[in-house]
Amino acid sequence: MNYITQIGILIFLITLQPLTIRAQEKLVQLNQVKLLKRTVLTTTAYCSDGSDRAREGKPRFHGPMVARINSHKGYQYVSYYEANGDIVVARNEIGQEKWEKLILPDYKMTSQDRHNKIALGISKADGVIHLSFDHHNSKTFNYSKSIAGVANDPQSFEWKSDLFQLQPNLGLTEQFGLITYPNFYEIKNSGDLLMYWRTGGATGGEMNLARYESSAGRWNFIGQISSREGLYNSAKGTRGPYHAGFVSDNSGVIHIGWLWREAYDQRDFKNTLGNHGISYAQSSDGGKTWFSENGVLVADADNSLRMSINNLGTPPISVPMRLDPSNVGFTSIYDKNQEHLLFMLKHLNETMEDTYNYLYVRDKDGNWSKQKSEIKFGGSMAFLGNKLLICNTTGIFYSEESEGYETWQKLDFPFDIDSGSIQWDFDRLNAGFLNFTIQYNPKKIGEPTPVEVFELSLL
Repeated sequence: MNYITQIGILIFLITLQPLTIRAQEKLVQLNQVKLLKRTVLTTTAYCSDGSDRAREGKPRFHGPMVARINSHKGYQYVSYYEANGDIVVARNEIGQEKWEKLILPDYKMTSQDRHNKIALGISKADGVIHLSFDHHNSKTFNYSKSIAGVANDPQSFEWKSDLFQLQPNLGLTEQFGLITYPNFYEIKNSGDLLMYWRTGGATGGEMNLARYESSAGRWNFIGQISSREGLYNSAKGTRGPYHAGFVSDNSGVIHIGWLWREAYDQRDFKNTLGNHGISYAQSSDGGKTWFSENGVLVADADNSLRMSINNLGTPPISVPMRLDPSNVGFTSIYDKNQEHLLFMLKHLNETMEDTYNYLYVRDKDGNWSKQKSEIKFGGSMAFLGNKLLICNTTGIFYSEESEGYETWQKLDFPFDIDSGSIQWDFDRLNAGFLNFTIQYNPKKIGEPTPVEVFELSLL
């Protein structure tokens, strides 16, 4: 075989490989759910008794606080609150039985409000594990980070508390206001993280962003990107945002969709949550500037321009207040094969007789479509080859891309599971493995409950 022939064969194989991978993705067949492992991490995880937000002596926002899960470089990480107020971070080498636990130093959970959930993120460029915790209209940003490299080379680090250090306010000097719902999002192709939080309240709040730069090992405050002010039904008032997540596409553009919640006296339907939408914007510079569906600049953090109900114009998809769209379970995902953006939103049908989960799909050309599903319960979305999965405590639902997500099949769990708050880990889904954590609901308000980790096989 001569040199030219060898080169030709090599080029053919290189060209063939991505096609073969794509073909395999399109031929994914789901068979049944197999339980590989279930592990009880604790039997005494903290549950809120709702006393912090009690009204007329009745507790509100009580229940389990959620155990977050994330995977990277062959290890899984789970964070949760213990009943004594400790913040626990556990890790497990995938395939092994042993879980190691540490307690974050210098902090104890103090609130009785179910909103105050933990956020867990990993900046993959420098291997830092990030945690944010105990927030609902809080004056201080409660945040802790590991030393660099812990997640990228986990076997080199003994799992102990001094790997983490508390850094109030992200180590920044800016004053952020009252902080609620902080969460981490990966910025595609960078290894950095975006952090979101809301300042203000449900009907008078703003979206805020910061970026973690792995190369420098620090956070930079991007700024406030939305405004509560503006006109709704020609009347001046205030509102707050409830978003579906910050999702990066193949080219690194960040997309966001959200609902506005109007103040009670501005609602034209008093028996609803006061939500309406879906508003939409995108950013191609890591969150500093944002553009509307029509390409209009609607937010510029460096110049104090903020998205509002006034400058965004008519939402690309109208879900009016009368249909009572729910911010609970409102989520989004990007389909890297079809280059589509999907939102899942639960609301009433047009006759206002029943509630369904609807998929709103934005294609790569900016065209929107709507598809009603028969799935009553929401969940977390993920793609496995040619299938869209919706995972919740009742099972795993799936539908085909090629069928426009019109028909759904269900895979049942081969085990019984009690009700609780569930979090999914899709890091190994392409290999056919799926993990989730669940913190169970208490039988009595405020009593501690177990946290379990499940490992499943789908193929």
